[in-house]
Amino acid sequence: MKIVIDSIGVRDGGAVRLLDLYLVHLCARRPEWEWTLCVLPQVGAGLDLTNLPANARICVVDKASNWIGRLFWLGVRLPMFLRAQNASLVFSFANLLPIFLVTPAVLFLQQVKIFESFSGSTPVERLRLGLLRLYTKITARRAARVIVQSKYMKDKLTAHVRGIRARVSVVPSPAAPSIARYLNSALMATLAKCGRPVISYISLPRGHKNHINLLRAFAKVHNEIPDATLLLTVPGPGDHVDDSIIRKIHDEASMLAVTDSLIWLGHLTLAEVELVYRESDITVFPSLAESFGMPLAEAVSANVPTIASDLPFAREVLGEAGAYFDPTSPEDMARVIVDTLKSSARMEELRAEASKRREMFLPEVIAERVCVLLERSVPKL
Repeated sequence: MKIVIDSIGVRDGGAVRLLDLYLVHLCARRPEWEWTLCVLPQVGAGLDLTNLPANARICVVDKASNWIGRLFWLGVRLPMFLRAQNASLVFSFANLLPIFLVTPAVLFLQQVKIFESFSGSTPVERLRLGLLRLYTKITARRAARVIVQSKYMKDKLTAHVRGIRARVSVVPSPAAPSIARYLNSALMATLAKCGRPVISYISLPRGHKNHINLLRAFAKVHNEIPDATLLLTVPGPGDHVDDSIIRKIHDEASMLAVTDSLIWLGHLTLAEVELVYRESDITVFPSLAESFGMPLAEAVSANVPTIASDLPFAREVLGEAGAYFDPTSPEDMARVIVDTLKSSARMEELRAEASKRREMFLPEVIAERVCVLLERSVPKL
């Protein structure tokens, strides 16, 4: 079989880490298949190609970064590419199917924000989300299969797109990178100098990721545990990033006088993320809204105690392997963090529960499930 993975639309963060894992393990599970990965230039430049499988190739697609370019890709360039490759199937990894299907298609829906309320969004954002909702409702019905990462996502999708529930499969994200391939000595040296305990938050700086409340909670934690260090995957003040959310995070940290106890890690590679988890005493995830929450699966795989928002997405991924707080309350967040850090018995309990759940997220297990779904989506000759 010839599989084309369309990842145009994937730009950064957990989606790139997920793409990297999927590419390696899908190719390993079906070495007799030919895999072609279509990526944007910035993603192609960031992928680790040193161990690119022999049955895989990368196709870098330019002029598709904006919405006009992406629609032209979905409506014209991708169908032409699939025909030229004599593809057996397109695996749409970035939430949107081709406008015209020339092969069977499997839709991998990574987020269901378009099916949430648009309240609080700007008029332009509401228009964009509304068009995406309409596009997804029309095209999802034509997919041979839709893959989502949680039961919550399946329920949300099928409530808006009728008649497809039998074709929607829940497959959680894989999370178990190998740290042996790339050790970052500079990062290791930085982490070695951190005061203990080390608290990490692996997340892009976005409004719903709730960095401000986390900083307010950390200020309270720091009062009780002065040596504590918070690691954030946010560019530091000296990086001169012109982003309003990042500026707000910097300003809040400065106002709270906790800057000296923060480590600004910026963008991390897949293996660097794993290294940060390994060196963390706990990881926190205060996000206000997620479809799945890949960092939670990564934390389970790294066997690090995890404290997260008391919301359905987090409980579905973590189960008993998490301690939970109200993400709208810095006071409650700080209380749970401090109580967990001060209880060695609770820390061990969380590690033990994480160990029980690790197999759920093993890349080889997840990749095999996806391969079976892809195989079943191609009509037998």
